Amino acid sequence: MLQRRIGLLFNYALKPKGFLLLGTAENMTGLENLFAPVDTRSRIFSRKMRAANVHLELTRSGLPAIGSMFHGRAVNPGGEVAQTEAEIVKDAEQIVLSKFTPPSVLINQDFEIVQFRGNANRFFAPASGRASLHVFKMAREGLMADLRAALRQASKSGAAVEKRNVGIKLDGKPEAVDLRVVPIRVKSTALYYYLVLFDERGERGRLPLRSKKRSNAEEAGRTKELKLELESTRDNLQSIIEEQEATNEELKAANEEILSSNEELQSTNEEAETAKEELQSTNEELMTLNEEVQQRNAELSHVNSDLVNLLASVNLPVIILGADMRIRKFTAPAEKLMNLIPTDVGRPIGDIKMNVDIPDLDRLVAEVIETVTLVEQEVRDKKGNSYSMRIRPYKTPDNKIEGAIIVFLDITHAKGAVMELESAHQHLNTVLELLSSPVIILDSSYKVVKSNSAFTQVFKMAPEETIGRSIYELGGGVWDIPPMRIRLEKAFAEDKGFFDFELQREFPRVGEKTLLVHARLVAEPGKEGKYVFLAVDDVTERARAERATEASIGEKADVFLGEIHHRVKNNLQIISSLLNLQAGYVKDQDALRMFRESQDRVRSMAMIHEKLYQSKALTRIDFADYTKTLVRDLFASNPEKSRNVSFSVEAEDAWFDIGIAVPCGLIINELVSNALTHAFPADGSKKAAAEPGKVRVSIRASEDDEVTIVVSDTGAGLPKSVDVGRAETLGLRIVRSLTDQLGGELHAKVAEGTEWTLRFRKKHL
Repeated sequence: MLQRRIGLLFNYALKPKGFLLLGTAENMTGLENLFAPVDTRSRIFSRKMRAANVHLELTRSGLPAIGSMFHGRAVNPGGEVAQTEAEIVKDAEQIVLSKFTPPSVLINQDFEIVQFRGNANRFFAPASGRASLHVFKMAREGLMADLRAALRQASKSGAAVEKRNVGIKLDGKPEAVDLRVVPIRVKSTALYYYLVLFDERGERGRLPLRSKKRSNAEEAGRTKELKLELESTRDNLQSIIEEQEATNEELKAANEEILSSNEELQSTNEEAETAKEELQSTNEELMTLNEEVQQRNAELSHVNSDLVNLLASVNLPVIILGADMRIRKFTAPAEKLMNLIPTDVGRPIGDIKMNVDIPDLDRLVAEVIETVTLVEQEVRDKKGNSYSMRIRPYKTPDNKIEGAIIVFLDITHAKGAVMELESAHQHLNTVLELLSSPVIILDSSYKVVKSNSAFTQVFKMAPEETIGRSIYELGGGVWDIPPMRIRLEKAFAEDKGFFDFELQREFPRVGEKTLLVHARLVAEPGKEGKYVFLAVDDVTERARAERATEASIGEKADVFLGEIHHRVKNNLQIISSLLNLQAGYVKDQDALRMFRESQDRVRSMAMIHEKLYQSKALTRIDFADYTKTLVRDLFASNPEKSRNVSFSVEAEDAWFDIGIAVPCGLIINELVSNALTHAFPADGSKKAAAEPGKVRVSIRASEDDEVTIVVSDTGAGLPKSVDVGRAETLGLRIVRSLTDQLGGELHAKVAEGTEWTLRFRKKHL
């Protein structure tokens, strides 16, 4: 009901060429007679006709009711209706129309009855079911076909259409009426209303009853009427067929619109599903964003707590200013120093009367904010204390400058310490200049920090040639030698110095010098830096005198050692001759063998002293040459044992002193003698009759002073019952004892012959 009332208001308010635009959820159900669709999908409508029964009540106004004005009436103060003369004339005309004009109805473009005139209820009656004013639903029996055909023809042609002798039943009796349809065009539109007029023919309109006997004239008239009725029926059927086809087309169009609407609904549904998914996704994003915001708020809370605690715990005067030079925050120490109170937050820094004398503070802060640079300045308070004022730009996380931070560092004590340190440096310089020995001071990177006048005078170098340069660069790198590097590195690493390190080098500008270098590590109090004080004593003249003395002593020692080697060699040869003479009186073969072995041992030692006597060094011999001579003499002294045996000596350039040569010579003597005695027996056995044997001696010395002596043979080898490590023969006992004396290792390998390997290091002796 409310929708119809609002629709009537819109119909009344809309101009003839205006349009009514509705929302997607609104429709014009029940108002089709008032509005025509222009674009159904977009919900755009136009007005058909102005509603005739619009009734508006303005009950609270003193003006006449609008609805009453529409009906041409006014209400007097007494509440009674005052009838005018025009209304009386209208009533008279109504009486005349109802009594003397033919029955008629006015139908709109939707074939709904708008007005009844005359006794139209004889031709129209309400249908059962829902109330409706549709003309085809209210038309009486027999009238619908002709009425439909006439209306259709009138709507097509736009001219009046007349139907005669239309048969209907009135009051249960068949009668004939004339039917006339007159179309009425609505001004300024393409719409039509239709006036349907009925002409009752009285007695002549009543159809005659059938009788068995009829005249020919009546039959002819009846036949004519039937032909006319048949023609009319055909026209009606054709009209119905055309209407049916038009209806089918409309149904098809409607079906297409429904399908299109269905597709639109499906698309809308898909869009709604997509929107739902997007909404869910947005909701999830919002939840995630909310969690991030909560987490960020928690982080900001922690950061703020950390900042508050940091400012509370830092015992430094700190002031934070905004970009407008107003105080945002300050620490407790800043209150006393800067004469601040809590209510000063928000005030310009220039309005504060501080206890520190800072000229042009506003300008300094503005310069820091504008140039984004650090400004540091020393200031004093009224008590004379010194502070280092540092002004830094206040940067946000996105690198925006929103103010400045002022920090004050109390440097009163530090300044006093600097003065004391400068005084100590002056004392140190004085002491260094008083020393007659050259002194330089090195830092941890071995660069010269300080040198005294004695150093520049002794080595004829200007101060600028030393200060700031590495000691290894001085004098063209004359100090850059491995022993010097090792001692300096050790001094810094172990906090130890060194003394009396002798350095003999050719120095530029001063020539060759012999120096005694002393170093002492000094750590600066309160700092991590370490320095080495390097003092140099020039002992060139003393070294020359010592070398001359040593040369004189060396010449005398060489003569003395030569005499000793000569006498020892002669004594050993005498012992060897005595052993040889004594052996001529020995009949026991074992005793004779022992005499021969002892003679060989004495001969090997005598040969060493002979080589030393012949050597210029007197303390070292060419051990390779000695070994070849020793093995050759052993083979020559045992002609029967070495008849079918050859030897080879593979020795590199090896020089041994007497402490190594004597035990090594005895070991080679024992091992070669054992090979000739036991590896190649001269008893006619199968082994002795085999192919010629071989004895090989190899001597090698590596770069790390390791010496390897190998004595091998291709003879019978040692019996399996012999344990080399525990053998009690005199020869093997001598070999083991001499190996221990050398600090070496002895290994035996028995296979096709025997191989003895002796290893020791010369630097261990």
